Amino acid sequence: MRDALQYEWVRLKTLRSTWWLTGLTLAFSVLSGLFALGLRNKPVTVTDYGDMLTGGQGTIDFLLQILLGMIGVFAVGHEYRYGTIRPTLSAIPRRSRLMAAKVIVISGFVLAIAILCHVLRYLMTVLIVGEPFRRLGLFPGPMGRVWFGVCVYMVLFALVGLALSSLFRNIPAAIVILIVFPLVAENIIRGLLGLSVFSSIKGLAKVLPFSAGSQIYAYTPLDSTTPTGFREIPSPYVGLTIFIVFLGLVLGLAWLLFEKRDA
Repeated sequence: MRDALQYEWVRLKTLRSTWWLTGLTLAFSVLSGLFALGLRNKPVTVTDYGDMLTGGQGTIDFLLQILLGMIGVFAVGHEYRYGTIRPTLSAIPRRSRLMAAKVIVISGFVLAIAILCHVLRYLMTVLIVGEPFRRLGLFPGPMGRVWFGVCVYMVLFALVGLALSSLFRNIPAAIVILIVFPLVAENIIRGLLGLSVFSSIKGLAKVLPFSAGSQIYAYTPLDSTTPTGFREIPSPYVGLTIFIVFLGLVLGLAWLLFEKRDA
């Protein structure tokens, strides 16, 4: 197993795409920290802290997830795209050992980058806002869970990318699904389930995996203006469990096919 881990780490760090994606992720993290410019000369709240940590739960935060998810996609996709999967399997013929090494190395690398991203955001905000932000403390209110949740969600998101890439053995297909399903498909499904005609099954919106998983880093309650279908959300840790089960199913299928299919 040690040889497989060393092999996968060397493969990961010698890919230019790894460092391009890492650099972009860190750069966007710093840029998203500039939101703190709007916090100067005003009272700073725990919600502001949450916006700092998650990028306001908006486009930049999702962009970071996609960039880190692509590292997972490329962990398998590059092997099939450039035909290096055969020499890889010649060097490490036990496929389960190779897949386990990919999961471990990608998880560790993405976790380290996710933590670094949020440390950079925090330091950026402290530099801009100063003492009013520091007075909140490191983990005000639910922010300990949010720190944990954002980092864990990004790791799981990257592993979904790895699983999709292994399933389809095609980089563009894996990336499209990784973007379209959480950003478009789940919102459409949740909107449809909010219609009165689907009232009997609207609870299914709770098990949409990406929406459920994202609740682990949610920190603001829903209000009365939220459309009905979008109020069907699980609690943070139940949502994380749903996302982990979804990942287990997708990764388990990818793992099984990796064992059975020809290279």
